[in-house]
Amino acid sequence: MNFQYYENLWDKSERNLFTLIDKIVPKPISDELIIFLDDFQDTKLLKKKKSSLHPDFIELTAEDGKDADLSQLTAQSLEEMYKTFISREMNNKKAIKWRFFQFLRYQKSFPISSLHIKATTEDENPIDIIIETYNDELVFINCSYILEKEYYSNLLENIKEFTRKASLIPDKIIFAAYKTYRDIPITQDVPEQGILSESQKELWVEWIELGKHFNGEDLLIVLSNRKKDLEIAGFNFSSTDNLLDYVYNYSRGGQVAIYKQAGFFSRKNKGTTKIEPVWRGIMLKNKI
Repeated sequence: MNFQYYENLWDKSERNLFTLIDKIVPKPISDELIIFLDDFQDTKLLKKKKSSLHPDFIELTAEDGKDADLSQLTAQSLEEMYKTFISREMNNKKAIKWRFFQFLRYQKSFPISSLHIKATTEDENPIDIIIETYNDELVFINCSYILEKEYYSNLLENIKEFTRKASLIPDKIIFAAYKTYRDIPITQDVPEQGILSESQKELWVEWIELGKHFNGEDLLIVLSNRKKDLEIAGFNFSSTDNLLDYVYNYSRGGQVAIYKQAGFFSRKNKGTTKIEPVWRGIMLKNKI
């Protein structure tokens, strides 16, 4: 990201923030936005659909697809969304939780049937998100700013306690962090894990690909079979793989070409700029 991009993003006028937030993808759904705002502003949630797995979670299913109305957001709400999803300058547990939740909506690693998100974010929460997949797997997700060895060991104990109380045994546990150390024994068999010994454990770290062929201020134009399909802001994706996952899920597929209009969201002069290629390939979408 260049200086001009930061100059543009530091324009905190409500008009500019709304313009940028309106470009967040996937679009926030109504129930998701309510939970996000209540989580950040520490207000009491109006729980529309308590989780069937745990009373402290709220369930969002694939059918909850109504886009949220962003027009009534306050200046405070706009800034919280901007710092979390666009500039990514907020990197605490709460921000990681919501960015990872956003990523889950378009990733291809596992087919999600329902998402269960913790109503409030507190540092001591061992589990922040629960996933049910179409393969009948249960996935626990813990989010943190920095995952270090002592915290990880204590976290396993807290997850075991959560598992016993909730009568839920996860097939997989994902530790999502902004940063981590190299000594986390994710792949080691630890006898003290007990009830979690059969659960697969994965470490996912938020990674910014420095060598990607687009920047946050670029407009990305997606063609499917030579016809314009999508226009998306570059700041939504920290890596090319994330971009391709999104395009796979939301484009028509087939022969896909991705171009960028460099500096679209940072230019003071709104004249035309050069269109440059980012990626070309074929995406064969599975039809169920």
